[in-house]
Amino acid sequence: MKKILSVFLTVFLLLGLLPPASAMTVLSSQNLSVDGKTVDCEKYNIDGSNYFKLRDIAYLLNGTRAQFAVGWDAETQTVSILTKEAYVKNGTELDLTGGDKSATAKPSKQTLRIDGKTVTGLSVYNIGGNNYFKLRDLGNALGFGVGYDDATRTATIDSTALPSVQTPPEDSAYNAEEIYKKCSPAVFYIEVYNAAGNPTASGSGFFIDSSGVAVTNYHVIEGAHSAKILLSDTDAVCEVVGVYDYSKDNDWAVIQVKGSNFPYLKKGDTSTLVGGAAVYAIGSPQGLDNTISEGIISNPNRQLGNVTYIQTSAPISHGSSGGALINKYGEVIGITSAGIEDAENIGFALPISNISGYKSSAVTTLAELTNAPNDENRARALSELRQFILTNANSKYAGYPMYSETKRSADGIARLGMYYDTEYNTVHLIADLIAGNTYRGSGAYIILSLSQTSLEHSGNYFYYNDINSNTWDFLGRFLLNAPEFDGKTLSFKSMDGVAQTAEELAAHRQVAVSLAHSALMFADLFLLKLGSSMRVFGFSL
Repeated sequence: MKKILSVFLTVFLLLGLLPPASAMTVLSSQNLSVDGKTVDCEKYNIDGSNYFKLRDIAYLLNGTRAQFAVGWDAETQTVSILTKEAYVKNGTELDLTGGDKSATAKPSKQTLRIDGKTVTGLSVYNIGGNNYFKLRDLGNALGFGVGYDDATRTATIDSTALPSVQTPPEDSAYNAEEIYKKCSPAVFYIEVYNAAGNPTASGSGFFIDSSGVAVTNYHVIEGAHSAKILLSDTDAVCEVVGVYDYSKDNDWAVIQVKGSNFPYLKKGDTSTLVGGAAVYAIGSPQGLDNTISEGIISNPNRQLGNVTYIQTSAPISHGSSGGALINKYGEVIGITSAGIEDAENIGFALPISNISGYKSSAVTTLAELTNAPNDENRARALSELRQFILTNANSKYAGYPMYSETKRSADGIARLGMYYDTEYNTVHLIADLIAGNTYRGSGAYIILSLSQTSLEHSGNYFYYNDINSNTWDFLGRFLLNAPEFDGKTLSFKSMDGVAQTAEELAAHRQVAVSLAHSALMFADLFLLKLGSSMRVFGFSL
């Protein structure tokens, strides 16, 4: 793994109103904890919120990833903050000897600049000649986590927590330098590996949620057995847990990265895009992580085949796939996906709206996704099963060649088999249940017809009150989806017979599920022996 260059912490502004001059100010009795360590400092409660001296917080965070330097320009009456810079002490930090100065509290009129940019709207008081900030405002502006423990009446600071990249006011667009500082921590380099653990490809991705939900191109993770990402601001390596949802045709994937408190990008509105608007692409072209390029929207609705892209002049190269296309307000509007090698500055990004409504109920591992059924391996597996039946048939069913085995078990399974319908070129599975625990003296069996073009298979379930009878007493026709097969996906299309109650129908369903499971496992066992895909019918052996 290559090392990623560190960048400044994400900085964002929370806008609000300055508190009124008549605010009630008293010394606060509440506690303060920084990264789990209790500290004592001068603090004031102003209209229900805790305010802390700027230099005290800078002193307490020095040496952490959230450290910042504090400066003062007497001529311009300006307080300056430089994020990621070491704090230089002046000897007034954590001084508790001065006593209560709440009577001097006034809303601060001094100018505040963070990383060279004037900031307004933060709630700040000047108390006894020092600036005191509302703790949550300061955390949001400088990029550290703030919480509160009711049980111990303790305000908490977490220097490792990072906020999202927030949208600035409509009239406050960012320049390229600000976009890079604010947005690049949420964009990462991703490397994928095969089953042997060898790297096979790399690309880019970005977070859309602090819990590790992220976006990349589907082609970046296609065929991968596992993947890891590298965070730009910490050089940390994190594992990709799996995939929530994806579209192979539109080339996007929503993935889950192991971890929490990640910086993330807010999604922009792609319905308002116009040609000529400034945009920025951040990704890992040619493996050069956290590279930013600047351009404009060349065409907001470029149709290529059946897919609509945002065409941009921001340079996009190999490795940029899955990166972020960002508007001037720091919002992600596209997933950088492709470029034209023989043309200058013609790049394409999928509108971020493509992932709207993505499924987030379950995560599929990359190994499962890679081994998941597809038309090609399903057709190959059915062809191999058909050839096996023709070569090794030991009986016939309805005149067709069949291979079967007797497999008695606690459930009463008496026969498992596969036969090949030469007329319709279809492989069918059979599983019999005779004298089982559910129906002693009775019998049931299924015939499951395997689809060659779909994951949905059809079948018939038969039940006999008397195993010696030639007439079934209950017939259920059903469809099931094998890859998600867990007993809940089997449903009857039509039913008739002797069953009259919901309990009886549920009992039949339970038996049918057991039989279908046994039949599919029997087929997968032969696929395993034949060296074919092990998940054509939804089971890993």
